Amino acid sequence: MPHSLSDSPLPRRCTSRPRYLLSPHTTPIMNLPVEILSEIARYIPERHATYGYVVESANIASFSAVSRTMHAVSLPVLFRQIPITSEKQLHALGTIPDYLFPFVRELDIFMDGDFLQAWRFWASVPFGCLREQKSPYETLVDILSRSPSLRALRMRVAEPSGIRSAWRKFTLSRAFGIPMDATLKPILENRDPFLLPVLNRLELDGFQDIESLLRLAPSLQVLHLSLSAGFSQTANTTLVTALRHAPSLRDLKYTPDSLRLNSGAEEDGNESLSEDTFHADNLSNVELVKALGIVLPKLRRLDLTNRWFGHGIYYSSTSEPISPDALVDALKSMPNLKSLALPSSVFSPKDFDLLRTPIPIYRPENARQHLPTLHAVVEDRHQALSRVATGEKHVIERIGSVAPGIQDVRFVRNAIADDRLEYAVKYGVNVVPERTIHVGARAPPIVRPPRADIISVDIVEAKEDQVPPWPYVPSTSLAHTLRKLWTALPDSRQMIGKSCERTHQGVAMLVASAGGCVISDAVCGVNGCSDNALVASMVMGSAVYAYSRLR
Repeated sequence: MPHSLSDSPLPRRCTSRPRYLLSPHTTPIMNLPVEILSEIARYIPERHATYGYVVESANIASFSAVSRTMHAVSLPVLFRQIPITSEKQLHALGTIPDYLFPFVRELDIFMDGDFLQAWRFWASVPFGCLREQKSPYETLVDILSRSPSLRALRMRVAEPSGIRSAWRKFTLSRAFGIPMDATLKPILENRDPFLLPVLNRLELDGFQDIESLLRLAPSLQVLHLSLSAGFSQTANTTLVTALRHAPSLRDLKYTPDSLRLNSGAEEDGNESLSEDTFHADNLSNVELVKALGIVLPKLRRLDLTNRWFGHGIYYSSTSEPISPDALVDALKSMPNLKSLALPSSVFSPKDFDLLRTPIPIYRPENARQHLPTLHAVVEDRHQALSRVATGEKHVIERIGSVAPGIQDVRFVRNAIADDRLEYAVKYGVNVVPERTIHVGARAPPIVRPPRADIISVDIVEAKEDQVPPWPYVPSTSLAHTLRKLWTALPDSRQMIGKSCERTHQGVAMLVASAGGCVISDAVCGVNGCSDNALVASMVMGSAVYAYSRLR
């Protein structure tokens, strides 16, 4: 076996006679151990460039059709991470044999506008109606009941923004998502009970009322719930009740419109706040945080920032300022917290109203005489933001005393009052633990309380880290590079290989220079390469790539 890619025994010059044939009995790759073939198969599926999960399984499906050996090797890889992009694919998955479901580790459902509309439609249909059709909820329950090894379930909107985004085409009412509990509960009651004992990750876009789903996952550690413009106070209350079934949760990402729980009437976020009202409500405007701390004492990451999706990605307008005293009191129940992101900041009522008031606009002919007024308005805003920054730093120092493991805190501020756009400020925090200093045998020890030091300050845009969960345009992967190579004319293969050489560490170039001798002369004719040539090229290229990664 060669010691490096440069030593790989690939021919430098093509001859008229093929070196190898595609028969599994003569192809050298078929003589590799099963362990190496399994390692090769891992690199064939198309994976998300950021998140790492599989977004395209066509390549591994082709790989499994090469031979019986390849089928046996690729079967666990093919069903380990399953991407679903339509209702038709979901129903097709529900019809596969039962012996394949134990292979399933991750089920990733990526929704466009039509797919999300189907979930919304069937959530409004009473159980037992339209029996001639099977709802996606019934199919989902069938799949979950037969997947005991499932570790991750994602139901994500494929693109958070842009012309193809479901957030843009699907008219969800503000602060109301698709209720799952009313639909899933009767379905679960009409079948044998089951659990998902190893499910530890759940990501849902556009859904709420998920108590029935949480009951199935006693080991859940990561929960992400997202809704454009945020969940209502009623949804907040329902979530807190449902989270009692997930006591092991470590990571919660949730997008509430307000940090309050339902108290009969929801507040109007555009109303001015007086000092008396602010101090009277200072214990309730973060009651969601306090309730989460009570039901999730092991929580380490809490992200409550809220965004608008669809035409763009923006932070939602802050509903009300956060009381520093109430926030610190609420975080006393989260001693293990390491990361905190809040949808607002610690404004005083006066500064909050000042920053939310639009800047006056004057006609051009009168603008000059109003310049002193405009300068005064800008200066007032500058001073207000300075006071907000000082308040944030003081609150972080207090948070460090109740959550000694805190590493970063994020607040959302107002940026442009006219458009009510927001930006986030992220503080990196280093908490120095409590220290006891002994100064002498007779003198009492000196106890230094814990101290939170701010080590970094960053401005975070709303679109940061909002990568599309499912890319419509495949990335430049090895498999797609090889497809380009083998469907291109022989004269252009070298050029394509050179353009992808840096991306794939030279593998594409090696495959391009070897292709004419190893495969193309055997099966490619005047009309181009056959499907078998594409499969064989992926096999050979993946083998070289896997070997380079193993070294």
